[in-house]
Amino acid sequence: MKHLFFFMLVVAVVAVGCAKQSKTEGESPDTNAPPQTNETTNAEAGENPLTAPTDYLGAVAQGQKTSIRVVGLSSLKNAVRTFQAGEGRLPTNLNEIVQKDYMPKLPQAPSGMKFSYDPKTGEVTAESSEVTTESE
Repeated sequence: MKHLFFFMLVVAVVAVGCAKQSKTEGESPDTNAPPQTNETTNAEAGENPLTAPTDYLGAVAQGQKTSIRVVGLSSLKNAVRTFQAGEGRLPTNLNEIVQKDYMPKLPQAPSGMKFSYDPKTGEVTAESSEVTTESE
């Protein structure tokens, strides 16, 4: 039984390797074809069954980060609108929303991001929080 399983595994690996090689060798370059984008490269990365668990976990993490950002932004925007309706003005900063009990606490931004607020327009955005160093 072990030998049969090992043989089938070897045949599958060889078949996958040969299929990809014949795909690239058999194609003639098309000068009218548009250049390949990252989407094609990303799709090819997802085709390898050996990296499927890693690809899946990466997609789950990216989805979680996106959902945290969207939920945080929508709740902050809603709190700013509620504050403006109740107080007749925009808050001076996001902490004022919590101080006046329009939110119990500020939502936490996803890792690598921060929520920023423009008191002139009332716009709340999510930005990258990577710190850039200035050289002297």
